[in-house]
Amino acid sequence: MRRAAELVGVRRGGAA
Repeated sequence: MRRAAELVGVRRGGAA
């Protein structure tokens, strides 16, 4: 599941 990695990246970026 790459969606988990993408979500983590977005959360780490602080976009959400």
